[in-house]
Amino acid sequence: MAYNLRKYEFTAGAFVTGPKALSSSEPPPGCSTPQPDDQMDVADLKILTALKADIAMLLRSELKAALADGFQNIKSELQAVKTELANNTAAIHSDVETMKATVSHMEQGLSSCSDDVSLLLGKVGKLETEVLKVVKDILIDRSHRGLQPRSQDGKPRVIVAKVHYYQDCADILRRARESGPLRFNRTDISIFPDYPPSVVQARSAFGEVRRLLRGRDGVKYGLLYPARLQITYNGAEKQFQNPGEPMAYVKAKILPDSSKD
Repeated sequence: MAYNLRKYEFTAGAFVTGPKALSSSEPPPGCSTPQPDDQMDVADLKILTALKADIAMLLRSELKAALADGFQNIKSELQAVKTELANNTAAIHSDVETMKATVSHMEQGLSSCSDDVSLLLGKVGKLETEVLKVVKDILIDRSHRGLQPRSQDGKPRVIVAKVHYYQDCADILRRARESGPLRFNRTDISIFPDYPPSVVQARSAFGEVRRLLRGRDGVKYGLLYPARLQITYNGAEKQFQNPGEPMAYVKAKILPDSSKD
């Protein structure tokens, strides 16, 4: 743009001022002649007009080029967004198809699990009537196999049954203890409460004391949930939560009396 404006460069020697002899072509005295200042104003006006036109043309061309670049960038960005949306749509469709296949597989698995649950409920019902001699109907909420892997020797996994009423559960456990060794389909079985591992560990800490009390006359004992040992001796009832306390009590109160007898 600066290069285009150089043609309008104005030098100081363009006009000469001061007294000058009249030539033969000059008008006679008494006629008006253009003054140097008027000539400079006309020249400046022409220069400014031409300069304005050139500046306007340059601005239009530069603005047009800038807008063209901007539109091209916007077009490229929109194309990139369109491509990304297309890729995301394809990925979503693929995920949906995968989820459909997974849901179908789960439906088949749940159907087979429902059949297994029905079979297990039937087995639990047979245990109640044939082994424990339970007369009334016991409501079982659910029943399933244990989560441990199948054994290599073909030994069946544990059956876990959720009894709806606590009284029925207590009655089943009592019958299992009183009936001694249990057999079902010519196989020895055991019925025991299902507790979390932490509770089982806490209850097993009273095992030695229970072995000492087993079979002693006048002594009743039992484990209360989650892990409390209750001992009844000579009409006095004691409960222990610390495994070391009942052992001291048995050695001090029960074993000496048994040795006297």
